[in-house]
Amino acid sequence: MAQADAGPMRPGGALPASGAASQPPQKMQPRWVRSYPSTPVELTKLEQDMAAALNARLAGWKDSSGATRKPKIVVLDFCPEETQWLEFGAWLADNVSAKLSRASQSFEVIDRVQLAPITASRRFGSKDEICSHKGREVAQAAGADLFLTAKFVALDKDLGVTLNVLRASTAELQPPIYFVKPRVAMSGEMAAHVGVPFDSLAPPLPDAYSPGVNGVSLPKCLHCPAPPFSPEARKKKISGVVVMLALITGDGRVGDLKLKKSLEPSLDESAMETVSTWRFEPARDADGVPVSVHFPIEVSFRSN
Repeated sequence: MAQADAGPMRPGGALPASGAASQPPQKMQPRWVRSYPSTPVELTKLEQDMAAALNARLAGWKDSSGATRKPKIVVLDFCPEETQWLEFGAWLADNVSAKLSRASQSFEVIDRVQLAPITASRRFGSKDEICSHKGREVAQAAGADLFLTAKFVALDKDLGVTLNVLRASTAELQPPIYFVKPRVAMSGEMAAHVGVPFDSLAPPLPDAYSPGVNGVSLPKCLHCPAPPFSPEARKKKISGVVVMLALITGDGRVGDLKLKKSLEPSLDESAMETVSTWRFEPARDADGVPVSVHFPIEVSFRSN
């Protein structure tokens, strides 16, 4: 016998509130997401343009002693904007590093093989630290003059990428040597290496409040049936949890739904489809006005 249980998670997992407290926020993408271009480019074209730009900008480069030489660049793992470190980011970095190495004229590219022993020797708590404050430390240990760091996010069927080439010698705020923010078309090869549901890399849900914060109440489930257990999963006797982040609108409907933790494709689909039909008594602000909120939802599937 297979069972599926559903319900909201504790509100502590919701995203921070944003927007004015007196008015329900409008449904819109964050400004940083809207800043990506509408037309995608191929990854190979991005790599070609990057190599050409760096060759031009780094010609005649001088180090801190005033000596003219080719600077050494290391490409660090690309990191997701909203989630933890992924192998996909390392794969992207490997590809970009290899292409830059072949096209370099005014600079040298440090082999990324050197990074593994460096990160191991520093005993980082996780590879997520490379995606935050440890990138410059790794670049310095690799003997780099410059380092390329990047963030990525899912934009519909494309990949939004923010690339920076920064100085490794200082942590002071300085303009990047190179900066670009393209929309990259997802090739079949790229998609094969993502390793997680592509939607999980999407930007945050539209602006909304956080329940339980600043007088905002929790939405209450009025009609929240458990999703059906798929025949495929029942046959495989799969058990586990699907975690989603929902936007519960001011009229109690599920406005947007983002998959945060996948279990199995057919069960993920069952959970998403069913939860999208749920109805709530909406959350209300301190004045009693219905507002939209981000609300984590967990669905458990048990195969007995």
